[in-house]
Amino acid sequence: MWNFPVQLKEEDNGFVVTFPDIPEAITQGENREEALLYAQEALESVLSFYIEEQRDLPIPSPTNGSTTVSPTALECAKLSLYLKMAASSQAPDWWCNFLVPTRQRGNPVWTRQRPVF
Repeated sequence: MWNFPVQLKEEDNGFVVTFPDIPEAITQGENREEALLYAQEALESVLSFYIEEQRDLPIPSPTNGSTTVSPTALECAKLSLYLKMAASSQAPDWWCNFLVPTRQRGNPVWTRQRPVF
């Protein structure tokens, strides 16, 4: 469900990866493998910004045999949960009930925060 097609372009210093469905996600690596690894990180970062801004998540285009990049299994689960929450009328209230471990003056405490995906 979260397999996004990518465009790999070989440049002088390695490979540049772009996502047709997510123009904000662009990265590069010295070789193809490194570029695709960084592409996964870029994809997860941009999708987390979408969630933070409560934007609609993009739907991956058909792959048509092209190379794809997916978030990790954990990130896929978070994205699916976000979609369920966004479809629910209780989504805004749900964000407020998240307890996150933080530190205040060096001591661990649970703080109510909006989760970061």
